[in-house]
Amino acid sequence: MKKLLVLLICGFSFLHARVVKEQYKSICVVTTSRNNADWYQKNLDSVFAQNYPRDKVHIVYCDDASTDNTFNLVWEHVVQCGWQNNVTLLGNNRRRGAMFNHWRAIHLCAPDSIIVNLDGDDWFAHNNVLQTINQAYQNEKTWITYGQYEEDHNPGKKIGHCREIPRVVKQRNAYRAFDWVSSHPRTFYAGLFQQIPLGYLLYKDDFFTSAVDLAMMFAMLELSGGRVAFIPEILYMYNVANPNLTCRKNVLWQLTMGYVSRGRQSLRPLTFNPMTKQKRTPHVLGILFADDVSAAQQSVYDITRMCDGVDEVVVINRQDRNIKMLLATLLDDQRYTHIMFFVHNKLPKYNYNITNAVEILDRTHAHAVYFDRYQCAQERCPFIVEVQPMVFAWKFRCAQGCLQKRYSFHNALYKRETLSDALEQVDGNTLRKIKKAWNLLPCNSQEDVGLLVSPTHNT
Repeated sequence: MKKLLVLLICGFSFLHARVVKEQYKSICVVTTSRNNADWYQKNLDSVFAQNYPRDKVHIVYCDDASTDNTFNLVWEHVVQCGWQNNVTLLGNNRRRGAMFNHWRAIHLCAPDSIIVNLDGDDWFAHNNVLQTINQAYQNEKTWITYGQYEEDHNPGKKIGHCREIPRVVKQRNAYRAFDWVSSHPRTFYAGLFQQIPLGYLLYKDDFFTSAVDLAMMFAMLELSGGRVAFIPEILYMYNVANPNLTCRKNVLWQLTMGYVSRGRQSLRPLTFNPMTKQKRTPHVLGILFADDVSAAQQSVYDITRMCDGVDEVVVINRQDRNIKMLLATLLDDQRYTHIMFFVHNKLPKYNYNITNAVEILDRTHAHAVYFDRYQCAQERCPFIVEVQPMVFAWKFRCAQGCLQKRYSFHNALYKRETLSDALEQVDGNTLRKIKKAWNLLPCNSQEDVGLLVSPTHNT
Protein backbone atom coordinates (compact mmCIF):
# COMPACT_ATOMS: atom_id res chain seq x y z
CA MET A 1 0.00 0.00 0.00
CA LYS A 2 2.85 2.37 0.91
CA LYS A 3 4.59 1.58 -2.37
CA LEU A 4 1.37 2.30 -4.28
CA LEU A 5 0.97 5.60 -2.41
CA VAL A 6 4.54 6.59 -3.20
CA LEU A 7 4.04 5.74 -6.86
CA LEU A 8 0.83 7.80 -6.96
CA ILE A 9 2.56 10.76 -5.33
CA CYS A 10 5.51 10.50 -7.72
CA GLY A 11 3.18 10.22 -10.67
CA PHE A 12 1.23 13.27 -9.55
CA SER A 13 4.45 15.20 -9.04
CA PHE A 14 5.61 14.32 -12.56
CA LEU A 15 2.25 15.32 -14.03
CA HIS A 16 2.29 18.57 -12.05
CA ALA A 17 5.80 19.31 -13.28
CA ARG A 18 4.68 18.86 -16.89
CA VAL A 19 1.67 21.14 -16.40
CA VAL A 20 3.77 23.84 -14.74
CA LYS A 21 6.47 23.59 -17.37
CA GLU A 22 4.05 24.12 -20.26
CA GLN A 23 3.73 27.83 -20.92
CA TYR A 24 1.58 29.91 -23.18
CA LYS A 25 3.86 31.50 -25.74
CA SER A 26 3.08 34.68 -27.62
CA ILE A 27 1.40 33.88 -30.92
CA CYS A 28 0.97 36.23 -33.85
CA VAL A 29 -1.48 35.22 -36.57
CA VAL A 30 -0.31 36.80 -39.83
CA THR A 31 -3.02 37.07 -42.45
CA THR A 32 -2.40 38.24 -46.00
CA SER A 33 -5.58 39.12 -47.85
CA ARG A 34 -6.94 40.61 -51.04
CA ASN A 35 -10.61 40.97 -51.98
CA ASN A 36 -11.94 38.72 -49.24
CA ALA A 37 -15.17 40.51 -48.38
CA ASP A 38 -16.92 37.12 -48.59
CA TRP A 39 -14.50 35.36 -46.24
CA TYR A 40 -13.00 37.86 -43.76
CA GLN A 41 -15.62 37.27 -41.05
CA LYS A 42 -15.28 33.50 -40.95
CA ASN A 43 -11.50 33.91 -41.10
CA LEU A 44 -11.32 36.30 -38.15
CA ASP A 45 -13.97 34.57 -36.06
CA SER A 46 -11.95 31.34 -36.19
CA VAL A 47 -9.12 33.23 -34.46
CA PHE A 48 -11.34 35.08 -31.99
CA ALA A 49 -12.87 31.76 -30.88
CA GLN A 50 -9.56 30.11 -29.99
CA ASN A 51 -9.22 28.67 -26.49
CA TYR A 52 -6.02 30.56 -25.82
CA PRO A 53 -5.25 33.53 -23.53
CA ARG A 54 -6.21 36.67 -25.42
CA ASP A 55 -3.23 38.59 -24.04
CA LYS A 56 -0.96 36.07 -25.78
CA VAL A 57 -2.61 36.43 -29.21
CA HIS A 58 -2.06 39.18 -31.74
CA ILE A 59 -3.23 39.41 -35.35
CA VAL A 60 -1.42 41.27 -38.11
CA TYR A 61 -3.89 41.54 -40.99
CA CYS A 62 -2.40 42.74 -44.29
CA ASP A 63 -4.86 43.99 -46.89
CA ASP A 64 -3.22 44.05 -50.31
CA ALA A 65 -5.02 46.97 -51.97
CA SER A 66 -8.42 45.24 -52.04
CA THR A 67 -11.06 46.70 -54.34
CA ASP A 68 -14.06 45.22 -52.48
CA ASN A 69 -13.76 47.25 -49.24
CA THR A 70 -12.13 44.38 -47.33
CA PHE A 71 -9.93 46.80 -45.36
CA ASN A 72 -12.85 48.74 -43.84
CA LEU A 73 -14.99 45.65 -43.34
CA VAL A 74 -12.22 43.92 -41.41
CA TRP A 75 -11.68 46.84 -39.03
CA GLU A 76 -15.41 47.27 -38.42
CA HIS A 77 -15.69 43.60 -37.47
CA VAL A 78 -12.60 43.74 -35.27
CA VAL A 79 -14.02 46.70 -33.34
CA GLN A 80 -17.45 45.10 -33.12
CA CYS A 81 -15.90 41.99 -31.56
CA GLY A 82 -13.74 44.04 -29.16
CA TRP A 83 -10.42 42.85 -30.54
CA GLN A 84 -9.00 46.21 -31.66
CA ASN A 85 -6.22 46.08 -29.04
CA ASN A 86 -5.06 42.73 -30.41
CA VAL A 87 -5.12 43.53 -34.12
CA THR A 88 -2.75 45.49 -36.34
CA LEU A 89 -4.37 46.25 -39.70
CA LEU A 90 -1.96 47.10 -42.52
CA GLY A 91 -3.02 48.31 -45.94
CA ASN A 92 -1.20 48.88 -49.24
CA ASN A 93 -2.02 51.62 -51.71
CA ARG A 94 -0.95 49.30 -54.52
CA ARG A 95 -0.83 45.54 -54.88
CA ARG A 96 2.43 44.07 -53.56
CA GLY A 97 1.69 40.35 -53.18
CA ALA A 98 1.69 37.93 -50.26
CA MET A 99 5.48 37.68 -49.87
CA PHE A 100 5.96 41.41 -49.37
CA ASN A 101 3.12 41.44 -46.84
CA HIS A 102 4.62 38.52 -44.91
CA TRP A 103 8.03 40.18 -44.88
CA ARG A 104 6.60 43.49 -43.72
CA ALA A 105 4.36 41.97 -41.03
CA ILE A 106 6.78 39.45 -39.52
CA HIS A 107 9.51 42.04 -39.12
CA LEU A 108 7.11 43.91 -36.81
CA CYS A 109 7.05 40.93 -34.42
CA ALA A 110 9.33 40.02 -31.54
CA PRO A 111 11.81 37.24 -32.47
CA ASP A 112 10.35 34.84 -29.88
CA SER A 113 6.77 35.20 -31.15
CA ILE A 114 5.28 32.17 -32.87
CA ILE A 115 3.99 33.15 -36.31
CA VAL A 116 0.93 31.31 -37.60
CA ASN A 117 0.11 31.88 -41.28
CA LEU A 118 -3.61 32.08 -42.01
CA ASP A 119 -4.61 33.17 -45.50
CA GLY A 120 -7.42 35.71 -45.68
CA ASP A 121 -9.89 33.30 -47.28
CA ASP A 122 -9.18 30.32 -44.98
CA TRP A 123 -9.94 29.53 -41.32
CA PHE A 124 -8.91 27.32 -38.42
CA ALA A 125 -10.47 23.86 -38.19
CA HIS A 126 -11.51 24.12 -34.52
CA ASN A 127 -11.13 26.20 -31.37
CA ASN A 128 -8.02 24.46 -30.03
CA VAL A 129 -5.66 25.08 -32.95
CA LEU A 130 -3.43 27.59 -31.16
CA GLN A 131 -3.36 25.37 -28.09
CA THR A 132 -2.14 22.45 -30.20
CA ILE A 133 0.51 24.58 -31.89
CA ASN A 134 1.70 25.91 -28.55
CA GLN A 135 2.17 22.38 -27.25
CA ALA A 136 4.47 21.59 -30.17
CA TYR A 137 6.69 24.52 -29.23
CA GLN A 138 7.14 23.30 -25.65
CA ASN A 139 9.98 21.30 -27.18
CA GLU A 140 12.96 23.67 -27.27
CA LYS A 141 14.24 21.90 -30.37
CA THR A 142 11.20 22.98 -32.38
CA TRP A 143 11.66 26.18 -34.36
CA ILE A 144 9.20 25.55 -37.17
CA THR A 145 6.14 23.34 -37.73
CA TYR A 146 3.78 22.43 -40.49
CA GLY A 147 0.59 20.45 -40.25
CA GLN A 148 -2.37 19.04 -42.05
CA TYR A 149 -5.29 20.76 -43.73
CA GLU A 150 -8.64 19.84 -45.17
CA GLU A 151 -10.10 21.26 -48.35
CA ASP A 152 -13.46 22.83 -47.68
CA HIS A 153 -15.73 22.41 -50.68
CA ASN A 154 -18.80 20.62 -51.88
CA PRO A 155 -19.78 17.83 -52.35
CA GLY A 156 -17.03 16.42 -50.10
CA LYS A 157 -13.83 17.22 -48.26
CA LYS A 158 -10.30 16.22 -49.15
CA ILE A 159 -7.38 15.79 -46.77
CA GLY A 160 -4.16 17.63 -47.62
CA HIS A 161 -0.87 16.15 -48.83
CA CYS A 162 1.35 16.99 -45.83
CA ARG A 163 3.46 14.26 -44.25
CA GLU A 164 6.58 13.74 -42.16
CA ILE A 165 9.87 14.77 -43.75
CA PRO A 166 12.31 11.81 -43.70
CA ARG A 167 15.31 12.08 -41.40
CA VAL A 168 17.76 11.70 -44.28
CA VAL A 169 16.32 14.83 -45.94
CA LYS A 170 16.85 16.79 -42.74
CA GLN A 171 20.37 15.47 -42.28
CA ARG A 172 21.36 16.39 -45.84
CA ASN A 173 19.48 19.72 -45.76
CA ALA A 174 17.87 18.55 -49.01
CA TYR A 175 14.41 20.07 -48.62
CA ARG A 176 14.43 21.68 -52.08
CA ALA A 177 14.97 18.30 -53.72
CA PHE A 178 12.22 16.55 -51.74
CA ASP A 179 8.46 16.49 -52.28
CA TRP A 180 6.52 19.57 -51.22
CA VAL A 181 4.89 18.45 -47.96
CA SER A 182 5.32 21.47 -45.63
CA SER A 183 1.99 23.17 -46.13
CA HIS A 184 -0.88 24.52 -43.99
CA PRO A 185 -0.78 25.43 -41.24
CA ARG A 186 2.74 26.86 -41.44
CA THR A 187 4.12 28.14 -38.15
CA PHE A 188 7.57 29.31 -37.06
CA TYR A 189 9.35 31.65 -34.74
CA ALA A 190 9.52 35.20 -36.08
CA GLY A 191 13.25 35.24 -35.34
CA LEU A 192 13.78 32.34 -37.74
CA PHE A 193 12.00 34.11 -40.60
CA GLN A 194 13.92 37.30 -39.84
CA GLN A 195 17.18 35.48 -40.63
CA ILE A 196 16.19 34.82 -44.26
CA PRO A 197 18.39 36.90 -46.56
CA LEU A 198 16.20 39.28 -48.53
CA GLY A 199 17.44 37.94 -51.87
CA TYR A 200 15.78 34.57 -51.24
CA LEU A 201 12.38 36.29 -51.18
CA LEU A 202 12.87 38.26 -54.41
CA TYR A 203 12.39 37.36 -58.05
CA LYS A 204 13.53 39.84 -60.69
CA ASP A 205 11.88 43.20 -59.96
CA ASP A 206 9.61 42.21 -57.08
CA PHE A 207 9.01 39.90 -54.16
CA PHE A 208 7.74 36.43 -55.05
CA THR A 209 4.16 36.76 -56.32
CA SER A 210 3.39 33.03 -56.45
CA ALA A 211 4.55 29.84 -54.69
CA VAL A 212 5.29 32.11 -51.74
CA ASP A 213 4.97 29.23 -49.29
CA LEU A 214 7.77 27.28 -50.99
CA ALA A 215 10.17 30.22 -50.97
CA MET A 216 9.55 30.88 -47.28
CA MET A 217 9.48 27.34 -45.99
CA PHE A 218 12.49 26.01 -47.91
CA ALA A 219 14.62 28.84 -46.51
CA MET A 220 13.42 28.39 -42.93
CA LEU A 221 13.66 24.60 -42.99
CA GLU A 222 17.28 24.93 -44.07
CA LEU A 223 18.10 27.58 -41.49
CA SER A 224 16.44 25.55 -38.72
CA GLY A 225 18.97 22.73 -39.01
CA GLY A 226 16.27 20.07 -38.76
CA ARG A 227 14.43 21.66 -35.80
CA VAL A 228 11.10 21.03 -37.46
CA ALA A 229 7.96 19.24 -36.27
CA PHE A 230 5.04 17.79 -38.22
CA ILE A 231 1.58 18.08 -36.58
CA PRO A 232 -0.61 15.42 -38.26
CA GLU A 233 -3.90 16.67 -36.77
CA ILE A 234 -6.14 18.66 -39.13
CA LEU A 235 -5.86 22.25 -37.92
CA TYR A 236 -6.62 24.27 -41.05
CA MET A 237 -9.49 24.61 -43.49
CA TYR A 238 -8.29 25.40 -47.01
CA ASN A 239 -11.00 27.24 -48.92
CA VAL A 240 -11.00 25.98 -52.50
CA ALA A 241 -14.31 27.71 -53.21
CA ASN A 242 -12.55 31.04 -53.70
CA PRO A 243 -12.45 31.74 -57.47
CA ASN A 244 -9.36 33.96 -57.02
CA LEU A 245 -7.04 31.14 -55.95
CA THR A 246 -3.64 31.43 -57.65
CA CYS A 247 -3.53 27.70 -58.25
CA ARG A 248 -6.59 28.13 -60.46
CA LYS A 249 -5.93 31.46 -62.16
CA ASN A 250 -2.31 30.91 -63.17
CA VAL A 251 -1.13 27.35 -62.65
CA LEU A 252 1.85 27.68 -65.01
CA TRP A 253 3.21 30.72 -63.17
CA GLN A 254 2.84 28.98 -59.83
CA LEU A 255 4.77 25.96 -61.13
CA THR A 256 7.45 28.23 -62.58
CA MET A 257 7.95 30.02 -59.26
CA GLY A 258 8.13 26.66 -57.51
CA TYR A 259 10.96 25.58 -59.80
CA VAL A 260 12.74 28.89 -59.16
CA SER A 261 12.67 28.25 -55.41
CA ARG A 262 13.88 24.69 -55.79
CA GLY A 263 16.79 25.83 -57.96
CA ARG A 264 18.22 28.23 -55.41
CA GLN A 265 21.31 27.52 -53.35
CA SER A 266 20.59 25.90 -49.97
CA LEU A 267 21.10 28.05 -46.90
CA ARG A 268 23.40 26.86 -44.15
CA PRO A 269 21.77 26.01 -40.80
CA LEU A 270 22.07 28.71 -38.17
CA THR A 271 24.72 28.27 -35.49
CA PHE A 272 22.84 30.41 -32.95
CA ASN A 273 19.34 30.70 -31.55
CA PRO A 274 17.62 33.49 -33.53
CA MET A 275 14.93 33.89 -30.88
CA THR A 276 17.34 34.81 -28.08
CA LYS A 277 20.14 36.54 -29.99
CA GLN A 278 20.63 40.02 -28.59
CA LYS A 279 20.85 42.90 -31.03
CA ARG A 280 24.12 44.75 -30.88
CA THR A 281 24.13 48.44 -30.12
CA PRO A 282 25.26 50.02 -33.40
CA HIS A 283 28.64 51.76 -33.33
CA VAL A 284 29.46 53.15 -36.76
CA LEU A 285 33.00 54.11 -37.73
CA GLY A 286 33.41 56.47 -40.65
CA ILE A 287 36.61 56.06 -42.68
CA LEU A 288 37.47 59.07 -44.81
CA PHE A 289 40.03 58.75 -47.59
CA ALA A 290 41.67 62.09 -48.31
CA ASP A 291 44.66 63.38 -50.26
CA ASP A 292 45.68 65.71 -47.44
CA VAL A 293 44.98 64.40 -43.95
CA SER A 294 45.87 67.70 -42.29
CA ALA A 295 43.33 69.58 -44.42
CA ALA A 296 40.46 67.09 -43.93
CA GLN A 297 38.96 68.73 -40.85
CA GLN A 298 36.20 70.43 -42.84
CA SER A 299 35.28 67.11 -44.50
CA VAL A 300 35.06 65.42 -41.10
CA TYR A 301 32.77 68.21 -39.91
CA ASP A 302 30.58 67.82 -43.01
CA ILE A 303 30.28 64.07 -42.44
CA THR A 304 29.18 64.45 -38.82
CA ARG A 305 26.70 67.14 -39.88
CA MET A 306 25.20 65.27 -42.86
CA CYS A 307 25.28 61.69 -41.53
CA ASP A 308 23.41 61.24 -38.27
CA GLY A 309 24.61 58.03 -36.61
CA VAL A 310 28.30 58.04 -37.56
CA ASP A 311 29.98 57.87 -34.15
CA GLU A 312 33.62 58.44 -35.11
CA VAL A 313 35.55 59.44 -38.21
CA VAL A 314 39.09 58.31 -39.00
CA VAL A 315 41.04 59.95 -41.83
CA ILE A 316 43.41 57.87 -44.01
CA ASN A 317 45.71 59.24 -46.69
CA ARG A 318 44.43 57.68 -49.91
CA GLN A 319 48.01 57.68 -51.30
CA ASP A 320 49.34 55.60 -48.42
CA ARG A 321 51.20 52.48 -49.61
CA ASN A 322 50.08 50.33 -46.69
CA ILE A 323 46.34 50.93 -46.48
CA LYS A 324 45.59 47.23 -46.00
CA MET A 325 47.38 47.21 -42.64
CA LEU A 326 45.59 50.38 -41.52
CA LEU A 327 42.21 48.93 -42.49
CA ALA A 328 42.99 45.60 -40.82
CA THR A 329 43.78 47.38 -37.56
CA LEU A 330 40.48 49.28 -37.64
CA LEU A 331 38.42 46.26 -38.67
CA ASP A 332 39.88 44.17 -35.85
CA ASP A 333 38.40 46.59 -33.32
CA GLN A 334 35.20 44.86 -32.26
CA ARG A 335 33.78 48.01 -30.72
CA TYR A 336 32.63 48.89 -34.21
CA THR A 337 29.62 47.09 -35.67
CA HIS A 338 29.53 48.90 -39.01
CA ILE A 339 31.89 50.82 -41.28
CA MET A 340 30.99 53.64 -43.64
CA PHE A 341 33.44 54.74 -46.33
CA PHE A 342 33.83 58.31 -47.59
CA VAL A 343 36.07 60.04 -50.13
CA HIS A 344 36.83 63.69 -49.46
CA ASN A 345 35.78 64.97 -52.92
CA LYS A 346 32.57 62.86 -53.07
CA LEU A 347 30.94 63.51 -49.73
CA PRO A 348 27.17 63.09 -49.23
CA LYS A 349 25.03 65.82 -50.77
CA TYR A 350 22.00 65.05 -48.62
CA ASN A 351 21.30 64.39 -44.96
CA TYR A 352 21.19 60.68 -44.13
CA ASN A 353 20.08 58.85 -41.01
CA ILE A 354 22.80 56.22 -40.73
CA THR A 355 21.19 54.68 -37.63
CA ASN A 356 18.14 53.77 -39.71
CA ALA A 357 20.35 52.57 -42.55
CA VAL A 358 22.10 50.20 -40.12
CA GLU A 359 18.72 48.79 -39.06
CA ILE A 360 17.71 48.24 -42.69
CA LEU A 361 21.04 46.57 -43.51
CA ASP A 362 20.80 44.18 -40.56
CA ARG A 363 17.15 43.37 -41.22
CA THR A 364 17.64 42.50 -44.88
CA HIS A 365 21.04 40.76 -44.53
CA ALA A 366 22.09 42.73 -47.60
CA HIS A 367 25.72 43.20 -48.61
CA ALA A 368 25.79 46.97 -48.13
CA VAL A 369 23.82 50.22 -48.30
CA TYR A 370 24.95 52.60 -51.07
CA PHE A 371 24.10 56.28 -50.93
CA ASP A 372 25.36 57.36 -54.34
CA ARG A 373 23.96 54.82 -56.80
CA TYR A 374 20.36 55.88 -57.28
CA GLN A 375 20.86 57.45 -60.71
CA CYS A 376 22.97 54.52 -61.82
CA ALA A 377 20.25 52.11 -60.65
CA GLN A 378 17.63 53.86 -62.73
CA GLU A 379 19.77 53.42 -65.84
CA ARG A 380 21.55 50.11 -65.30
CA CYS A 381 19.24 47.75 -63.41
CA PRO A 382 15.81 46.75 -64.75
CA PHE A 383 15.23 44.50 -61.72
CA ILE A 384 15.06 46.83 -58.74
CA VAL A 385 12.62 46.29 -55.87
CA GLU A 386 11.20 48.82 -53.42
CA VAL A 387 11.43 47.08 -50.04
CA GLN A 388 10.13 50.03 -48.05
CA PRO A 389 9.38 53.65 -48.95
CA MET A 390 12.31 55.03 -50.96
CA VAL A 391 14.62 52.11 -50.07
CA PHE A 392 15.42 49.79 -52.96
CA ALA A 393 17.16 46.45 -53.42
CA TRP A 394 18.75 44.71 -56.39
CA LYS A 395 20.64 41.50 -57.01
CA PHE A 396 24.23 41.96 -58.12
CA ARG A 397 23.96 39.15 -60.67
CA CYS A 398 21.06 40.96 -62.39
CA ALA A 399 22.84 44.34 -62.62
CA GLN A 400 25.19 46.09 -65.01
CA GLY A 401 27.94 48.67 -64.68
CA CYS A 402 28.63 50.07 -61.22
CA LEU A 403 25.74 48.11 -59.71
CA GLN A 404 27.67 44.88 -60.31
CA LYS A 405 30.44 46.09 -57.98
CA ARG A 406 29.81 45.14 -54.41
CA TYR A 407 32.58 47.21 -52.88
CA SER A 408 32.79 50.98 -52.99
CA PHE A 409 34.67 53.59 -51.00
CA HIS A 410 32.11 56.26 -51.92
CA ASN A 411 29.39 56.72 -49.29
CA ALA A 412 28.79 53.01 -48.66
CA LEU A 413 27.79 51.34 -45.37
CA TYR A 414 28.94 47.79 -44.51
CA LYS A 415 28.91 45.41 -41.58
CA ARG A 416 32.38 45.28 -40.08
CA GLU A 417 32.57 41.48 -40.51
CA THR A 418 31.81 41.79 -44.23
CA LEU A 419 34.85 43.99 -44.82
CA SER A 420 37.07 42.04 -42.46
CA ASP A 421 36.42 38.77 -44.30
CA ALA A 422 36.96 40.44 -47.68
CA LEU A 423 40.22 42.11 -46.62
CA GLU A 424 41.73 38.75 -45.71
CA GLN A 425 41.25 37.60 -49.32
CA VAL A 426 43.26 40.35 -51.04
CA ASP A 427 47.01 40.84 -51.50
CA GLY A 428 47.13 44.49 -52.57
CA ASN A 429 48.14 47.23 -50.14
CA THR A 430 47.07 50.38 -51.97
CA LEU A 431 43.52 51.70 -52.16
CA ARG A 432 43.28 51.04 -55.89
CA LYS A 433 44.54 47.44 -55.63
CA ILE A 434 42.28 46.64 -52.70
CA LYS A 435 39.20 47.97 -54.52
CA LYS A 436 40.08 46.07 -57.69
CA ALA A 437 40.70 42.83 -55.79
CA TRP A 438 37.51 43.20 -53.76
CA ASN A 439 35.33 43.57 -56.82
CA LEU A 440 36.83 40.43 -58.32
CA LEU A 441 35.72 38.38 -55.34
CA PRO A 442 32.82 36.03 -56.15
CA CYS A 443 29.49 36.56 -54.45
CA ASN A 444 28.83 34.36 -51.43
CA SER A 445 25.43 33.63 -52.94
CA GLN A 446 23.65 34.27 -56.22
CA GLU A 447 20.95 35.90 -54.12
CA ASP A 448 23.26 38.62 -52.69
CA VAL A 449 21.57 42.01 -52.78
CA GLY A 450 22.61 45.61 -52.39
CA LEU A 451 20.47 48.42 -50.98
CA LEU A 452 20.23 52.01 -52.08
CA VAL A 453 18.44 54.99 -50.68
CA SER A 454 16.71 57.58 -52.82
CA PRO A 455 18.45 60.97 -52.58
CA THR A 456 15.09 62.57 -51.87
CA HIS A 457 14.59 60.42 -48.79
CA ASN A 458 16.18 60.68 -45.35
CA THR A 459 16.44 57.01 -44.31
